[in-house]
Amino acid sequence: MRKEICLAFLVVAIFLAGCVKQSAQQFKNDAVTIEDVRIPGRTLYSGGIASIGFYVKNNGDSVVNVGVDFFNIPGAKEGAKEGGFEVIDLKCDELGSKIGDKCVFENLEPFDSRSVSIDLKAGPVKVKTPYTVSFSVTYRTYGETCANIPIIDEKETEKPSRKYYESTSFDPIRLTFEKEIKPEEVEKEYWALTDKPFLMIFKFTHVGTVEGVEPINLPEGSMKLSLTNLKKEEPCDFGDNGTNLKPVKVFWESYLTCNFVPGPKEQGDGQICVNFDYDYKFISDETFTVYPR
Repeated sequence: MRKEICLAFLVVAIFLAGCVKQSAQQFKNDAVTIEDVRIPGRTLYSGGIASIGFYVKNNGDSVVNVGVDFFNIPGAKEGAKEGGFEVIDLKCDELGSKIGDKCVFENLEPFDSRSVSIDLKAGPVKVKTPYTVSFSVTYRTYGETCANIPIIDEKETEKPSRKYYESTSFDPIRLTFEKEIKPEEVEKEYWALTDKPFLMIFKFTHVGTVEGVEPINLPEGSMKLSLTNLKKEEPCDFGDNGTNLKPVKVFWESYLTCNFVPGPKEQGDGQICVNFDYDYKFISDETFTVYPR
């Protein structure tokens, strides 16, 4: 009997351990990151090998295509004949493809990783010389934020029983909504009144934490606005087809605005959704010191 109890306890413990391990993986706003960077040594002699290795990981909630480009390797074009480095080998994981000094990974699933490694042979130097090797990580990602806003008839009630809420995706650009506060409001009213227009502010904020991020541009026409139980009114930074009429440069905060109005008999919930896709790029540098033999 005691053995059966112990066995049952062991089975439950293993199951719980598996659940804890599985739940430890969480989506991040840094949709793609570099993990487990491996650099055996940063000092070497002419003719020696410098190596950089790491994993590219998808932390987001959607599939992405990722490119890793070693775009700045000093001396590589001349074969390191007068210093710098010669590319000896570039490995792009068995599920990736190599194009010149670039690795391309298509359809990288959430929480999946791909390995990248490069070996560089140091050219001749006459004196101690530092060299910086630069590479970029680029991916296209998709963002979406929806705001559900209660609609009430002020003749029937002062406040809604339902609450305003937002839902958003995991990516480096966070879109939040801010409803205009009117002078007559005694508190911040995150609800709408039938047949009365209100102004909504769309605030774009960079929430990624990786270093070396290039400026992020959301060009004109790159966003799509969709509405439920609401109509767009002028002035508005979105056109009749729902796309943005103004570009947005996100670093660190940028804004768009638009007026909306519920119908004269509309009650329930109104919804404002904006989706957008964009290229996200960050650069990493690694410095090596080469000594003469």
